[in-house]
Amino acid sequence: MTTRPQRARITTELGMLQTPPEGPAQFVRQGRGAHVLLLGVGPDPAQAAAMLPPGRAVYVMEAPGFKTQMPPQWHAALPGHWRFLDPADLDEFLITGAQLWVYRPGVRLFPSFWGPVLGRCLFLAGLGAGAALPCPERSVLLPGSEGDLLVRELASALAGAGLDVRILPPRRTAELVPPLLRERRPALFLCVNFKGLDPFGELFHLLDAARVPVCVWCVDNPFHLVSGLRSPFWTRTRLAVTDASFAPALRLHGAREVLHLPLAACPELFAPRGGGWAAGVGGGGADSGRPGGGGAAPGAAPGSHSAPAPVRSGPPGATGATPEPDLGLGQRMVFVGRSQFPGRDKFFAGSTVPRWQWDAARAMLGAGGRPDYHWWAERLDIWPLWPGAEARRIGAGAAAAGRELRAACLEAAAPLGLTVYGDQGWAERLPAGATLRPPVDYYAALPAIYRQAAWTLNATSLLLPHGLTQRHFDVWAAGGLLLTDATPGLALFPEELTREIRFATPADLPALARRLAPGTPLRHDVQTAWRTEILTRHTYAHRVAALLEWLGL
Repeated sequence: MTTRPQRARITTELGMLQTPPEGPAQFVRQGRGAHVLLLGVGPDPAQAAAMLPPGRAVYVMEAPGFKTQMPPQWHAALPGHWRFLDPADLDEFLITGAQLWVYRPGVRLFPSFWGPVLGRCLFLAGLGAGAALPCPERSVLLPGSEGDLLVRELASALAGAGLDVRILPPRRTAELVPPLLRERRPALFLCVNFKGLDPFGELFHLLDAARVPVCVWCVDNPFHLVSGLRSPFWTRTRLAVTDASFAPALRLHGAREVLHLPLAACPELFAPRGGGWAAGVGGGGADSGRPGGGGAAPGAAPGSHSAPAPVRSGPPGATGATPEPDLGLGQRMVFVGRSQFPGRDKFFAGSTVPRWQWDAARAMLGAGGRPDYHWWAERLDIWPLWPGAEARRIGAGAAAAGRELRAACLEAAAPLGLTVYGDQGWAERLPAGATLRPPVDYYAALPAIYRQAAWTLNATSLLLPHGLTQRHFDVWAAGGLLLTDATPGLALFPEELTREIRFATPADLPALARRLAPGTPLRHDVQTAWRTEILTRHTYAHRVAALLEWLGL
């Protein structure tokens, strides 16, 4: 009679103590091969052996980190006829001719070992014995849903570069990709903020086995994004970041390839409609500059029963301009954005910073400084930033400081006439005299708001020390005028342009606004120069061209 081994608690690859789950339900089977390939024994070898079909040769692989932590009883219970393999022993014929049995918890316990092994085995088993690797094609897999961050923009730019784009529902990406890889070999899997990829990197390793490069564009703070990942697979992806200041730390954490790829404009979706707006004259993750929610018509405050807004037809002498409602913003400062990013409280749960550090950050803000993410990382002396969630504790401080900066900017803008488009979370946070309007649809309504506003206000999140927001591009593309805090990310643009529209402290905002008020001589020149800069150097077509060149595609 076989003695059942004592259940052991092991230390996982990420340093967590865990009891490996047991039972037949922890195994999955694939294929009908003549021999068995058992990928992971689990905590009870006798139980695993009883599940396997009798009379077949059994080849076995186990993660060294798992095997060395098992008690003597476990090793004694291993059947004598099992043949243990190393990853180097796995050839194509052994995989494609096997019936695969996989201990599913293994990849969560030791993802660096099992990820590449399972990716290769599942890909080759899916192809079948003797099947040729699909020929490469100029297509891109892009996980995303309608309205998701940058999906429309990237799809348009990729198609313009001559690639076929297949948009995948993020929640079904892991289900849809394996059968697709049996028939075709895309040139690229591109995702924003790891959307569509699982925390343990199983899909990444499947794509890697199929020789499909995986690129992740980190639009938000990259260490916030990887804080939810449970495997170092992310260091093997091609990482693009909108904030170049994170590149050194990412490389120190093992990232092999990092590209600075800023946000951009999408003229097809955001440029003024009709010839009369083309001259650029006219009247919000971390905060990306996009409004939250959507669908509410602009121009009416909550509870308003006013008559329909008059129609605005464009600048005098314009021909072919598309009429649009006058939103009453011609002498007002506009801010568009969420009061906080969705799920903020849950994301930062348990992340606290010492009170004395917060006092130092507030004093720094008062002196015109920027207590950003890197400042907080140094003050809190947190390193490494992954694995684990300590990166979020740094972010909690930077996010709180960013809210203070934004509040100070709104307070300074209020005397100029401030209108905020956003959620009801703003209701008790706005300065006296400011008006709140409902959230608006990003593509349908926002261009007209930017175009008609006297000024659009931007306050860059301190979670991105050298970051830019979508406003830095969209406002100019729409024909509006932006006033922005002095984020170091402005170095992307010529100094002669940025000095005209940035303010060092919120107290400087009113004077800057008056200098660029509607009707002032400088305003038109600034708008024209900025719009030319954006449309000639900073569109998503430019970004995709840079990305494809970097990837060798």
